[in-house]
Amino acid sequence: MLAWIAYILILTAVLGIAALGIEQLSRRGGWATRWGWASAIAASLLIPVVLLVTPRDIAPQSMVDTTFAVMSAEGAVDVVPDSSVPATMDPMLPDVSLDDALIAAWTLLSALVLAVFALSWLRLRRAARSWTRTRVAGREVFVDANLGPAVVGFFPARIVLPRWMLQAEASVQRMTVLHEGEHLAARDSQLILAALVCIAAMPWNLPLWWLLQRLRTAVEVDCDARVLRSGEDVVTYGGALLEVASSNARTPLLAPALIEPATQLEKRIVLLGSSARTISTPLAAAAAVALIGIAGGAMAQIAAPKSLRTSSIATSKASAAAGAELLDAVLEGDTPGAVELIDAGADLDYRRSRDGTPLIVAARYGYAQLVELLIAKGADVNLESLRDGNPLIAAAASGHERIVTMLVAGGANVNAFVEYDETPLINAAQRGHLNVVKYLVGQGADVNFSTIANKPLRPERRSALSEAEKHGHHDVADYLRANGARS
Repeated sequence: MLAWIAYILILTAVLGIAALGIEQLSRRGGWATRWGWASAIAASLLIPVVLLVTPRDIAPQSMVDTTFAVMSAEGAVDVVPDSSVPATMDPMLPDVSLDDALIAAWTLLSALVLAVFALSWLRLRRAARSWTRTRVAGREVFVDANLGPAVVGFFPARIVLPRWMLQAEASVQRMTVLHEGEHLAARDSQLILAALVCIAAMPWNLPLWWLLQRLRTAVEVDCDARVLRSGEDVVTYGGALLEVASSNARTPLLAPALIEPATQLEKRIVLLGSSARTISTPLAAAAAVALIGIAGGAMAQIAAPKSLRTSSIATSKASAAAGAELLDAVLEGDTPGAVELIDAGADLDYRRSRDGTPLIVAARYGYAQLVELLIAKGADVNLESLRDGNPLIAAAASGHERIVTMLVAGGANVNAFVEYDETPLINAAQRGHLNVVKYLVGQGADVNFSTIANKPLRPERRSALSEAEKHGHHDVADYLRANGARS
């Protein structure tokens, strides 16, 4: 989840930068500026969704014989756990899922944002009971004591004016109604609603809130431009903006309105006289396409996290329950039962304290066929479990050279470090598995990595060389020194 959150934040920031450039190009090309921001908001939600639901990693063709899944009693191979594997007696700390906590916080935050939006909508509904209907500047509007001028509601949207507007100058009334009428014609309230839905889906995404603020300003700037293109005088229109601003108008959270914050109003007034096209349409279009390409190229350099479908937070309760059964089957050496559960869609990465995951257990006890099948089906080869290590650490500690090579070929990190379990190389050296040590070093394992172990009890610094020497594995120690290990 942390990887996805970081990816989405970076994606939204890149989209925002691209939208800034597209806004400038749109303004100079005489186009509406709000669509760049609206597209950036939509893309910040849709791109992660598409990446999540679209298979991107094609599982390798399993080398497991097809008869493996339908073993008969006569043909079944009894896989006996390696009795030389030492059982860990360390107390296991609670295996707390950060992903579950993040999902819970995300859900709660989205619920709070939706509650705020719903409360704002209910307040508007309550206020609407006191609105009076009248005609201003030839158009039907609703009048509130203080609210507006704004377009309120979505289906349908309505123009709401404050009561003081009825005593304003005719030019101010006409400009105000014309402005809000343009919002209605362009369906700006529905566009704002769509953006708010995206915000509610990812309320923790701060760059997305910035995009929303830029979209609201762009909506008003575009509306100003449409009013002026209809032939209205820029001075009269600017005067109407200032008149409404000086009245301390109150606008609803969910509605496009004539008046935005003072800083945005200043920007709008500056832009009133600069709506003329300054570059040709083909040039602006080409520059916009180039800008989108640059943004896409930048994001292509950042690999999207793996789909959440293989993690415990994305599996159903049924899949998680089957995952527990799968882990028990692997622990018991029940190979046919484990295969049946894997084919039934059990959670391959189910994790339990003191046991680890199905792949960790299979790697620990030397179940090569199960390791091969789990990797082929998409089990996470680097998923760690506190005090159970990870699959490669378990295989290296047990001296299962074939499984070590399978895991590395499947993407296991030879330098992975797990607190209380060190690294694959340290574990292999500690138990004197020379062939495994040679293979790991050949794959780039760091022969000089060291860490403090046994911190709560008897802290000591461990490295592959120190562990080989301490346990009397002189052949391993000599090999490590020959490959650059230092005491």
